[in-house]
Amino acid sequence: DKYVDFNSIVENDTLSFNKVPKNLNTWLDFYKKTDTLFLLSNFKASGVILHTSVLSESDTITTSSLKLKPFFEYSPNGSNYIDLWSYGHQNIPDTAWNSRLELAKILKNGEPDQQVVIGMKDGKRYELMFNGPGSISEFAEWINNDQFLISQITKDSNNFIVELFLFDIKEKLFTNYRLNHAPSIDPESGSYVEYWINETDKLIK
Repeated sequence: DKYVDFNSIVENDTLSFNKVPKNLNTWLDFYKKTDTLFLLSNFKASGVILHTSVLSESDTITTSSLKLKPFFEYSPNGSNYIDLWSYGHQNIPDTAWNSRLELAKILKNGEPDQQVVIGMKDGKRYELMFNGPGSISEFAEWINNDQFLISQITKDSNNFIVELFLFDIKEKLFTNYRLNHAPSIDPESGSYVEYWINETDKLIK
């Protein structure tokens, strides 16, 4: 329930939890409203394990970006965190905090690229992923103090490719689980980012 053995992962394997972690469950439930097959059991492992032994150091954080600190996802012991949102959002106006919806739109419509960063207890930050304008990571979820999941949705022509990336920072490994079908996603009906910011208890304002 609290640890994934990378040595046991094979192609078409799936992830399962005794209790699905909160962020993952919220994300799945959001897309299940339009796609009933948007289930964790339909995310299949590629069977390819890659190394993250060399990560680029990142210095994207700024004082103004720290306004987004409530949205960082911290490890259970609080020593490390995942930052999905600070890149390209150095000038978020204070008025954004008066409206959750306004803040969500700023994040959604701002910098088209997205840098996914891990912040370590020694204060250093490293780039885990860099998404171009056709992709977005919408949530991060720690499984334990060493392992975490990051989502990625990529638009491919008129379809969407949806993946979960599983990282292990202690072993410096990662792999991906891909949804086994093109999901029914309607961006015009409202984004997950907007929904999450409006519903999350992380932002108290």
